[in-house]
Amino acid sequence: MKGQKANKILFVDDDPHVLNGLRRNLDDMRDQWEMYFSSSGQEALEMLTQPSLPDLIVCDIMMPGLDGFGVLKNVRENPATAMIPFIFLTGRAEKLNMREGMELGADDYLTKPFSASEIIAAINTRLKKKADLDQHSEKKLDELRQNIIYTMPHELRTPLTSIQGCSELIMECGAELEPDKIIEMAKNIHDSSIRLDRLIENYLKFAQIKIIATDSEKVKALQTIHIAGPGGMIREVLTDKAEAAEREQDLLLEIEDQDLTVNITEENLRTIVVELIDNAFKFSRAGTPVRVKTIASEDVFRLNITDHGRGMTAAQTTKLGAYMQFEREIYEQQGSGLGLIIAKGLAELHGGLLTIESIPNQHTSACLTIRRQNPLSLIRPGIGTSLE
Repeated sequence: MKGQKANKILFVDDDPHVLNGLRRNLDDMRDQWEMYFSSSGQEALEMLTQPSLPDLIVCDIMMPGLDGFGVLKNVRENPATAMIPFIFLTGRAEKLNMREGMELGADDYLTKPFSASEIIAAINTRLKKKADLDQHSEKKLDELRQNIIYTMPHELRTPLTSIQGCSELIMECGAELEPDKIIEMAKNIHDSSIRLDRLIENYLKFAQIKIIATDSEKVKALQTIHIAGPGGMIREVLTDKAEAAEREQDLLLEIEDQDLTVNITEENLRTIVVELIDNAFKFSRAGTPVRVKTIASEDVFRLNITDHGRGMTAAQTTKLGAYMQFEREIYEQQGSGLGLIIAKGLAELHGGLLTIESIPNQHTSACLTIRRQNPLSLIRPGIGTSLE
């Protein structure tokens, strides 16, 4: 593997015979791995404070002081180490405890005694999976960079051009213009400034989501917040947006107003509703219905918004993300594509879920599901944030 960067592997076990056996039996892997050895859980955590972090951790469970479960918990709660693959070493009697390890986020386990070939195969499997995930993440980042390069200049320049053009015309020719014309241009400036403000606000929300997602304590705290009676607020947002879009006749509401509480902040629920209804109106024609229905069970609250616009293919719904727009060469579009990804992030923050189902040229349905009780058990957040 000459010329290829060696993977750093950290082995943790309080038994010196096990560590010596690993050193001896894995000696042939030194050209591929940089191996580090720790004799206690606490020492392992101290090693994880170094600038150079391991690419994978192999850790015994039963150790005095900080055991393997404690090491794993600390690893997963630290944003710098949370994604490091983790393999447990366990005795046969401890095998029944591996459910706890997997729930804490272990990737694999080996039962003692094990052969050199078994541990080499387990480590290489996890390293390959990590490399594949890293490659996928880099590809997604490249797509995001390309979408930003393509979309952001246009989205910023369009309202700015309108603001600059109209204001310049008023300054240079205001004395000669009819009052109605001046009012029309002032409205154009106002509408363009609102569009620009919305773009900047969504960009900041998106940035906050990405930054605060790493703070697990804030995420846990936010998932304990309840609001009562969301139906009234949801109806208010929907009717205001329908009026602004001149689509009052298209909006069909089935909003339940029974006494209930849901696990989300009012501000974040309002943001989700705004983004979903804006998309429904934006991508459907005036005169076609936009149906909104809420359903509350004992455990969850669901909000479903369905429009009958151009829809998306299955491939497009799986690629939804920030600064992602589809068929822009065919359809005139406004917006950065941030709305749905912000709504999805806020839903997941509160232990909820946002799903999109769509059939091209027929309909698109967005379904928000939020836990009413015990939000931590609904779904493990993919991204979480608080904009509080």
